[in-house]
Amino acid sequence: MSWRSSSSCLAQLEGEDSHWRGQAETLDRDEARWKELLENAAQRVQGATARHAEAAADRPATGAELLPGNGAFLRIDGAHITRLQAYWLDDAGTQSLVDLAQRTWLTPVRTGAETISRPVQPENREAAPVRTGASGATDIEFPLPRRAPTSAEAAAIRSRRAELPSLNATIVAVYGAKSSDTHRWVSDALVATETPAHGEATKIIRMGGAR
Repeated sequence: MSWRSSSSCLAQLEGEDSHWRGQAETLDRDEARWKELLENAAQRVQGATARHAEAAADRPATGAELLPGNGAFLRIDGAHITRLQAYWLDDAGTQSLVDLAQRTWLTPVRTGAETISRPVQPENREAAPVRTGASGATDIEFPLPRRAPTSAEAAAIRSRRAELPSLNATIVAVYGAKSSDTHRWVSDALVATETPAHGEATKIIRMGGAR
C-alpha cells in the first residue's frame, strides 16, 4: 500500500471517529433529557395521588397515598386516623382454601348423578360382633356394608348406640366412616320401631313425618 493510500485511510478513519463521538455525545444528552422527563413524570404522579387522597379524605397529611392496596384502608374519625388491613386472598390463597375444605368435609353430594367425591376410607376397619339381645338372633358384625340396615341390624344399631357417647361415634362404629347416607341410615334405625314379628314389614319412622 502506497503512502498516499495509507494517508487517505487514516484521514477517513479520523473522520468516522469524529462522527461516532458526536453521535455518542448526542445519545448521552438524549438519555439525560429522558431521565429528567421520567423523574418529572413520577413526581407529578405522586403529587396527583396525594392530592386525590387528600380530596377523598377531605383532610391533608393522612398518608393515604402510601397505602399499598390489597385490602389496606384508612378510617378517619374526627382527629383520629386508623389504618385497617383487611384479609387479602389472591387466586392461590382462594384455591388453597377450596382444597382444604374439600379435604376436611369430603362428603358425597346426593344429586342423583354419579358421586364425584373420592371414596371415604373407613376409620374403623375392625369388625366387632354385637349381639342384638333377641333370643336365637344371629350376631351382627360391624362395620356394615354401605347400605340401609335390615331390621335385625337396626336393632343391633340401637343396642350399640346405648353403649357409645354420641351419634357420630355410633355411625363410625356401625359403618366405619361418616357420610350423608350413613348418617341417615343410622338415624332411621335409631327411631325405628322394635323388630316386627316374622313376616311383617319393617316400619321406619322419620323425623318430620312418616314417608
